[in-house]
Amino acid sequence: HGGPARWPKVLTTRGTLGDGGGAYVVDTLTLPDDNPWKSWMRPSGLDFFSDGSLALCTLNGDVWLTTNRGATWRSVAGTEAGPLPVRAVNDIVVDPLNDSTAYVAYSGFDSGGSGRGHLFRTTNGGATWEDISGNLPDVPVNTILIDPDSSGSARVLYVGTDIGVFRSSPDGSFNWQPFGTGLPPVVV
Repeated sequence: HGGPARWPKVLTTRGTLGDGGGAYVVDTLTLPDDNPWKSWMRPSGLDFFSDGSLALCTLNGDVWLTTNRGATWRSVAGTEAGPLPVRAVNDIVVDPLNDSTAYVAYSGFDSGGSGRGHLFRTTNGGATWEDISGNLPDVPVNTILIDPDSSGSARVLYVGTDIGVFRSSPDGSFNWQPFGTGLPPVVV
């Protein structure tokens, strides 16, 4: 578990903090498009930590964190971090009860040769990742929902896949079962 970061340096960008006293304030975040690796940033999902930090996943298989409203970015998807596949990341969800825990959903198929697994969890802020795909079918996972009524380390997850919704077992074993009796097997 874990390994060197794919992009070991912290990237600095310039953002603009929103102003105003209204109900909504909009910050402008600048993605680290101009980077030494010429990595094209194509965001596919994001989630916020309770302290305002942001986790961003990309279609090129990377996961980035910013703790200062986009002024600097750090990749947490290492070449051996999990190991995470090199496929599009469809969704990222930070656990609202534990900021160190986040889940990422990957597209593609294991047989494509770009890594195995469709659902991964970090419990240490992205330093290492664990494949929790378990018995999920080899299909893209598109979205993740943490059951708000579950708590502790055995959080119940629902994932939307290309063939419907699956629910994890409440015992934390990541034994996945189809969810929604009678629903058609469609992309969720």
